[in-house]
Amino acid sequence: MKIIDRNSDYYDYLWQQNGGDDEVVFDRRGSVLLSKKVLCDAINCGDGCYRIVNGKKGFIPLFPYNFFSWEKKSGEPFLLIVLAAGFNFFVIKLKQLRYENYLLLDFSMELLCARKWYEYKGEPLNLYTVSSQAFAVDKLSAEEWRKANLSNCNFRPLLNLSGELERCPIPILRGAGFASIIPPEEIYCGIDEYLLASKNDVSAESAGLSDVDKAVNHGFDKRTSFRNVK
Repeated sequence: MKIIDRNSDYYDYLWQQNGGDDEVVFDRRGSVLLSKKVLCDAINCGDGCYRIVNGKKGFIPLFPYNFFSWEKKSGEPFLLIVLAAGFNFFVIKLKQLRYENYLLLDFSMELLCARKWYEYKGEPLNLYTVSSQAFAVDKLSAEEWRKANLSNCNFRPLLNLSGELERCPIPILRGAGFASIIPPEEIYCGIDEYLLASKNDVSAESAGLSDVDKAVNHGFDKRTSFRNVK
């Protein structure tokens, strides 16, 4: 998998280590350097508002689009996010949350579950908040997450919760702590598998079609998009 980007991430070295395979290309241009501060700002800002609720240990912010919950034993708050690296899905718990003036300033990470989800159709690499009407996502154990039907979950891009961006930027993970809980091979291989599968799907759909039919499959209208050239 060839990576195109001016920024570098902690899994990039695997491309050269694997002989510089160019069969698939991960165009990461326009990526955003993710830090804990950037992640906290995304959680704090979201759609521009948050509610204050009275938690067991004082007032803490609760975002309507996030499943914010409390540990059973300690009563400490935590937040679940999901990192999708192609078909490789990582459920991550943000814990030991530190606030000031009701704004999240710092946290630590714990990898709750790593699993495959072959129905994923989003960006090759993205961060999401997760919720579900079918089950309480914050109550699931690691084993239950591995068996859960993720089609019943609602995933919202963490770096574009307001929906103002036309396309959610791809995060550069090395500065936010992900490297300490997720091996680089699992990020790289998940994206590579996803891009290769997407490429094969497009090739299969186009097999035996004329150039015009291929263009129609991509949304062109034969009546208005083509003209005879003499």
